[in-house]
Amino acid sequence: MQSLHRNKRTKNISVYIVIIFLVMVANPFGIMTKIRSGIMVILSPLSNIGYGVGVKYRSAVGLIADMGNLYAQNQDLRATVRRMESENAYSMDIKKENQLLRTELDLLPREEYTLIGADVIARDSLGGSQWVMIDKGREQGIEENMAVIIDDRVFVGYIDDVNQTVSRVRLITHPDSVVNVVGAKGGAEAIMRGNHGLSAVVEDIKKDDVVENGEMFITSSIGTRFPRGLSVGHVQNVSTTEDQLFQKATIVPLVALGDLRTLFVIKK
Repeated sequence: MQSLHRNKRTKNISVYIVIIFLVMVANPFGIMTKIRSGIMVILSPLSNIGYGVGVKYRSAVGLIADMGNLYAQNQDLRATVRRMESENAYSMDIKKENQLLRTELDLLPREEYTLIGADVIARDSLGGSQWVMIDKGREQGIEENMAVIIDDRVFVGYIDDVNQTVSRVRLITHPDSVVNVVGAKGGAEAIMRGNHGLSAVVEDIKKDDVVENGEMFITSSIGTRFPRGLSVGHVQNVSTTEDQLFQKATIVPLVALGDLRTLFVIKK
């Protein structure tokens, strides 16, 4: 009985499906048109919602694109600012150097010197920048402790041994070289000593004296051995001594002492 009932129900469903199909195809009295219109009316709010969502989606995409463009523009602006800051720092450094140069020129000795030109004929056999030999001696008026410079009044050392026709120049990096110097900008007095042919240092600077990295130091009038105002080099690595009583710094010579060729001895 259940099987017969199930077959009858299946048959009825098939008939309904055929009737619905015929109605959709034949569309009598415009029934399907009315149905479709009703469905469109029902779905219209959903369509409007979908359209609004689409508009908002496009707006969101546009906003994200605009944010990306703003980010790129911001990065470009940052790069421009960094470039401007770098150029400004360079300009300030040039200005400071020019001011320092004017200060140094004001401190240079005004009197004229009698200079004795000489050629370097020998160097430190150990390869360091401690001394050089020149081809002038007593016969040309050379004496011990005379200052030795290059042609633009840069102090490189002094005579420490003299023969008749040759002399030895103790360079500022020689471990036994001791020269009184002063800061060209701040006026800090110090003693410059050689550092085993490798460099030179300025020591015994008063703790309260202002010394800036990069400041030029020149020979001072203390000791009267050398004329005042001969440039010896710039200072770097300014620091306080371990006992906290003085300052010290490294001197960077203005010329490569290992490449000296022609020198001038200031005759007293």
